[in-house]
Amino acid sequence: MAFQRFVRALNSCNHSGDNRLALDNPEILAKVLEIGLAHLEAEARSGSHQFESWSTRMVEAIGERARPHLFQIYVKVTAEFANRTMQLLDKLEYENSSLSRRLKQADTVSGELLRAQLNRD
Repeated sequence: MAFQRFVRALNSCNHSGDNRLALDNPEILAKVLEIGLAHLEAEARSGSHQFESWSTRMVEAIGERARPHLFQIYVKVTAEFANRTMQLLDKLEYENSSLSRRLKQADTVSGELLRAQLNRD
């Protein structure tokens, strides 16, 4: 699903009929940021997280018209990447604490069952 959104965004940027990259257009900016985020996530998964390789991918995807805007796009994309990462970590922390509570409850119940069994014997 994310890949399909990426392809649609990429196609619309590449076939806009304009040689400029109109980042003042919110629709185009959103699509460019989506492409940049997809490339940044790919960089992170590969263990790399460097501006040079990311910018090369962006120019390959969008074209030379992206080059003057790469730093501006990178700043916005890394901020969004950090935001999404923090949201994911918060979710994982919540799920971990919920699991810890359940394990403590299960431990308490199993301890009570064991004591009850020992008292019967």
